[in-house]
Amino acid sequence: MFLFLDFTTEMSLTLIGRHSFLSKKIKSNKNISEILVIEIEKILNKAKINTKKLDTIFVITGPGSFTGIRSALTFAKTIQLTNNTDVRGISKFEYLNLIANDKNLFDLRTILIFHRKMQFFSQNFRDNLPISKPKIINFEENKKIFIKRTSIICDNNILKSLVEKKYFELVNQNIHFIDYSNENLKMLINKKDKLTNDPRPVYISSNY
Repeated sequence: MFLFLDFTTEMSLTLIGRHSFLSKKIKSNKNISEILVIEIEKILNKAKINTKKLDTIFVITGPGSFTGIRSALTFAKTIQLTNNTDVRGISKFEYLNLIANDKNLFDLRTILIFHRKMQFFSQNFRDNLPISKPKIINFEENKKIFIKRTSIICDNNILKSLVEKKYFELVNQNIHFIDYSNENLKMLINKKDKLTNDPRPVYISSNY
């Protein structure tokens, strides 16, 4: 069984087995660390397994809530020490880039992830390798990235914000909107050896 923890924006737990798929999203005003173990125990009980049956724990390392990501990593590494469970980490940038690889999109890519209003997290990739550090950009000041001869890979939250701001006409054939959904997590199982076995939070400083 494989457990996926994505606490970048909200608590998202996904448990994938050979013939099973359980997923749960939790919104809570309580401290994440207080409900983390309880919610994971609930989803494991529903699958009728315990943490010793987990082959690998995957953690989405960001960008997003630093507290949420740290809580997920702390839990994963505690289980790793207790049960010798494999732990792997991947950022949202890397995740979207892997999906882009499967879709055979252009080699040179700019990955954009919605942050807030018209601010996006951004990182550049060539094939599987990042060629820049992640940063926050402001759409109003960086519209030129949408006319470069590169593939722009965006999560669907960006599409919504562009439509609301009437910038949809700027979207050209090199822009690809990818649904960041739990169903796509299945692809990580066969690629886990390519993921870091010492995951750490993605930290991005903001200039805004």
